[in-house]
Amino acid sequence: MDWTTLVRRILLVATIVVPIQASAHPHHYVDQQVQLSIGLTAVELAVVIVPSRQDGAAIFSTIDGNGDGDVSEEEARTFGTNVVSATRLTIDGRTFTFALANVGIPDAKTVASGTAAIAVNASAELRLADREAHSVDFAITYEEFSHDWFVQPFFFPNLLGKISQLEIDRSDITGQVVVRFSNR
Repeated sequence: MDWTTLVRRILLVATIVVPIQASAHPHHYVDQQVQLSIGLTAVELAVVIVPSRQDGAAIFSTIDGNGDGDVSEEEARTFGTNVVSATRLTIDGRTFTFALANVGIPDAKTVASGTAAIAVNASAELRLADREAHSVDFAITYEEFSHDWFVQPFFFPNLLGKISQLEIDRSDITGQVVVRFSNR
């Protein structure tokens, strides 16, 4: 198994494990996180939103556009597209666009209880030069449920072993992270 496949499986497990972990206790606030995984050939985006008990029903009804109590595949895709379109990814001054991969939305009762996560996954293909300094600027401005985002950068193994210098600037309030690194 190559490293890219392994990292993708880890991200998939994370989007499954987070809802399971969230079910251990209801949230009292809307928790919004982004896992930004950077590699030489791709950037993977995993957005996780855990509604609070107070906001869960309203959040579900926002996603359930026709109000029938079920989120259809089309409604999930529309929601995921809205979240992904509220991101900005710039690497070394060049803008990249994420392609939506999948969206996972639990049932209305679970979302309303504040015990499960809504997940949106996307990716962008790129080519980073092996022996250069790079600057990755990412921001998410989706504020339908909360204004706060925690953005955590990760590195694919194909890049991690090549980094000699690393600097991360983050703003949870603005949902922005800038990652600067140099390759050996």
